Amino acid sequence: MMALEARNIVFGYGDREVLSGVSVQVEAGKVVSLLGPNGTGKSTLLKILLGIKRPAKGEVRLDGTPLARIAPREYARSVAYVPQLHNATFPYTVFDVVLMGRMPHTGFFSGYPKRDRQLAEEALERLSLGHLKTRPYLEISGGERQLALIARALAQEARIFILDEPVGGLDYGNQLRLLERIRALAREGYAFIQSTHFPEHALLVSDRVLLLNGGRIVAEGNPVDVITPENIYRLYGVEVDMVRLGDAYSACVPRFCADRSREHRFARKK
Repeated sequence: MMALEARNIVFGYGDREVLSGVSVQVEAGKVVSLLGPNGTGKSTLLKILLGIKRPAKGEVRLDGTPLARIAPREYARSVAYVPQLHNATFPYTVFDVVLMGRMPHTGFFSGYPKRDRQLAEEALERLSLGHLKTRPYLEISGGERQLALIARALAQEARIFILDEPVGGLDYGNQLRLLERIRALAREGYAFIQSTHFPEHALLVSDRVLLLNGGRIVAEGNPVDVITPENIYRLYGVEVDMVRLGDAYSACVPRFCADRSREHRFARKK
């Protein structure tokens, strides 16, 4: 079972410590969410997991092997990065973007053989994007672009996906569709670790949640145990209530919304 793990990570810029003793692990078939305010080290931790930044202390391991002992191309065959919504520099087609996922296997200056193109086609079809393959990447919707980036990771044949605020900039419908795809792929055995600003999204798709504040993990565990009114106030300084919706899902509702609801009910009675 493939697993990615960071152990006791310490990282800083000069005298400013960004991460202090942070550990995280994700296994096949699981979704792990990092939740916390801006500037608390979520993106930095993801970059360390990707090998982009090197920690001052601690280490990253893939299936028990230290990252320092894994060649970058070999690592990229197992671990894929799905960034926030972005604009490509050149006018690539959707198919071109997905085909780039084959670079760890083929090389940047090599031509793509038939198998690479077939894998890119299959990845597009799996995410219901086949009809868009000849469209310019910059002309499709934000939600479709994010799905194309996940298709690129599938074509890469990675089993672990690292996502930095994947729903940022998407409308409500595309947010939910993207989260649904993430959960479906996890059921197929893919592993996901994502940063998010939305407690509701962490509740919806996660198997495990880590709360970061001040560069430290202040709580971790099962989403319904970790995402509580007390912990949300601790992170963001806002008051919320947790609403249970059936047996499977809880929602995080800002307390002022409940106050507004009472105001509306009172106004209707007058």
